Amino acid sequence: MDNKISKTIKSMFNNIEVVDEKEVICLCCKKKYTISGTRDNYDYYFDSNYYLPEKYCSLKCSKSDYNNYRLRRRKEEHIDYAESIGVGKRHSVNTFDNFDGEEKTLAKKYLDNIQVENVLIQSQNTGNGKTHLAVASLKYFGQKNIGKHQFINFTNLMMKIKSTFESLEYSEIDIIKKYVNYEMLVIDDIGADKVSDYNKQVLYLILNDRYESLKPTIATTNLSSIEIEQAYGRRVLSRLISGNVIILNGKDRRGNK
Repeated sequence: MDNKISKTIKSMFNNIEVVDEKEVICLCCKKKYTISGTRDNYDYYFDSNYYLPEKYCSLKCSKSDYNNYRLRRRKEEHIDYAESIGVGKRHSVNTFDNFDGEEKTLAKKYLDNIQVENVLIQSQNTGNGKTHLAVASLKYFGQKNIGKHQFINFTNLMMKIKSTFESLEYSEIDIIKKYVNYEMLVIDDIGADKVSDYNKQVLYLILNDRYESLKPTIATTNLSSIEIEQAYGRRVLSRLISGNVIILNGKDRRGNK
């Protein structure tokens, strides 16, 4: 009899899965609390591993506090990712979700093609979402495709290239090749620079080499197609419009904020 009781007790203890107590710092209030020591206190158990529940302090912080924290972290992550691909803080949180316009449907359609082609985003007005749509498109493409992707303002691109004229470390060809080799490249605000024969040549080289390598380029501009041809030539225009064109209409949104 005693032997049976002993076996029963032993069996009960064998079925209890115990986890060491762990001290966790609440992500919201930063206070410490202890996660208890049995399987029931965890979200789920799988493949011999325990997985912690969401680490908000239910006694000191509400779930809404934690959700607000997650939104803050998501924004910070957007900023970190955006900066890594050349996007400044002002446009770092730009996505299709917060783009106000049906043009995002067209952009998604073009980016979902098996072979993604160039996208030219045009508008005769400033401040109506060209850069927002371009950044959102770049992020969307980057989430679905491996490789390096980059955003660059065309005026800044030309400054980077010209800065190599007095450099012993890099040549202009090194910079041009760098931007040719990105899997996806956004060239923002073509036409805002002072047009010169050198600028025309550089823009053509980057666009043509990427076109020949089947690497898509997204470009934004306030110029019409006629104005692009007049400023940069027919060869540049041909590469820019070789894929898809999205025309944005509407007033300057900056003045409405």
